[in-house]
Amino acid sequence: LEQRDKHLMTAKCVDDTGTLLYITIVCHNFNKSFSYALYPSCFKTNNSIPVFENKGSINNIGNYRPIASQSVILKIIEKFVYKRL
Repeated sequence: LEQRDKHLMTAKCVDDTGTLLYITIVCHNFNKSFSYALYPSCFKTNNSIPVFENKGSINNIGNYRPIASQSVILKIIEKFVYKRL
């Protein structure tokens, strides 16, 4: 962990206080979202991927089930909201 953080702490990644900029940006956006009670529309989308259930013919669409993948940022926001409730 420390080695990775040292690698990330370049002049481009660290602000004046030494805080990693990506952490600052993410926290700022989360707090704005919570204070305005807004959920960014870009997080409301997901990708559905059909996965074969290993039964029947591969050519039959009924033998597939959808798997929805969400963004990592969305999952983090959901965990923060859950802890605040």
